[in-house]
Amino acid sequence: MAIMKKYEKTTQFVFLDVTNAKTTKEAEVSAKKLGISDFFKANKSKTSTVAIINSKTKDIIKTFQGESDKKAYEIALNSIIKKSN
Repeated sequence: MAIMKKYEKTTQFVFLDVTNAKTTKEAEVSAKKLGISDFFKANKSKTSTVAIINSKTKDIIKTFQGESDKKAYEIALNSIIKKSN
């Protein structure tokens, strides 16, 4: 949540909940609307996955699995923000 607060003006955060069948279906619909269906299908069984995706190109910049180091997220986010400016 601290990362979201810090980057709320420059970054769009999306949560795709795969807790149960209902939330997974809703997440699948959201992923399709966002143009990241392939990513969702490939990763929906990997809980605690965080991906930084370029919203324009849909390229995956960085993927984290179970990462708890806030600094790692900040480095990746700062990198993509710097490139897009």
